Amino acid sequence: MRYFLVDTEGRRIGPYSREELALFLARGLVEADSLVIAEGDDEEVRLDSVLVEQDAPRHGNPQRPSEFEAAASRPPSVTQDFLRLAPHLMLPLRDLRRLPWRENRRIVALAFVGLMPLILMLHLHTTSNLGVAIWGVALYSSLIWAIFFYITFSPSGIQVSRGLLTFAGSTVFSISLVALARWVIPFQWVVLWISAPNVGTRWAGHLVGVAAVEELAKLFPLYFLWPARLRPQAMMFYGLVSGLGFGIYEGVAYQSSYNLQISFPDGIPTPEGAGVYYMLNILRITSLPFLHAMWTGIAGYFIGMAAQFPRRPGGFMIAAILVPSLLHSTYNTFSTSIAGVIVAFVTVLALNLYVFKGRDFERAFERSPNRF
Repeated sequence: MRYFLVDTEGRRIGPYSREELALFLARGLVEADSLVIAEGDDEEVRLDSVLVEQDAPRHGNPQRPSEFEAAASRPPSVTQDFLRLAPHLMLPLRDLRRLPWRENRRIVALAFVGLMPLILMLHLHTTSNLGVAIWGVALYSSLIWAIFFYITFSPSGIQVSRGLLTFAGSTVFSISLVALARWVIPFQWVVLWISAPNVGTRWAGHLVGVAAVEELAKLFPLYFLWPARLRPQAMMFYGLVSGLGFGIYEGVAYQSSYNLQISFPDGIPTPEGAGVYYMLNILRITSLPFLHAMWTGIAGYFIGMAAQFPRRPGGFMIAAILVPSLLHSTYNTFSTSIAGVIVAFVTVLALNLYVFKGRDFERAFERSPNRF
């Protein structure tokens, strides 16, 4: 008689003879309570019951211990424990096909997050195209932030295609709108304001010449989402993505201009300057795009609230522009001190508190129908 071993997922492995099963047990490859099915049968039984039947007392000696009982009484060795795991350490294709789709997506995501920098480095090594590598790292960083935002806030009704268009729209059109705004407020004037010794003048310069201009420009992609009347959390997510697109483009631009000027003011490469340049570049593709995303996420949330009250959107639209601009300009004014970090933390806190207070905003309108 031959038997199939039954694994934890109900698959049959074998067939094996009783002697082979007893040997597997002795080597620690199976347990005494493992399930087996006799060839040609459909009933599962324990392995020890099969081996007991094989080792039934003979010649009037009922006290003789069976081979499998003696083997089961001995603790398995480290080698036996490893051999027990060995069949499951292989990666057969049938197991890969049995993975659910959700798990397959997780594998792709993990591989992308972990291996993309290696691919970009290989591209740089083979082509020496630094520009493509810099943009690749920037897009890689922004995608990680986008995935993080999606997992953290879990908005419903999100479309990947719409998110990609929002990101691209901010990268291209919002940046272009800022460039056009420099015709109205020349950047030379802005530099005079933000370089003034008086803190109030610097703050006003950042507010009027930088923050308000950029925050208005980053709302451009969200304008096209207004007819969809999306929920506030969904608009907030698209605002986060729009801010990422703007921040990543700005970060790449700074790597080839402003960061170089700060790191090497005399135009001569130095070890100290290289360290400063490296840290500035890291900042420009991590925390600063994150802050741009936070500011536009706040704006997107208020725009989503305005969509819930289409007859009275004015108050929310003012908040969508004013709150991010105030936070943005205050951070810029104090970015080189611990106060800048505190403002950045307040920005993150504000986004989460506004989402938490969404019902309070709605009640403010419901209780006061004629005024905000």
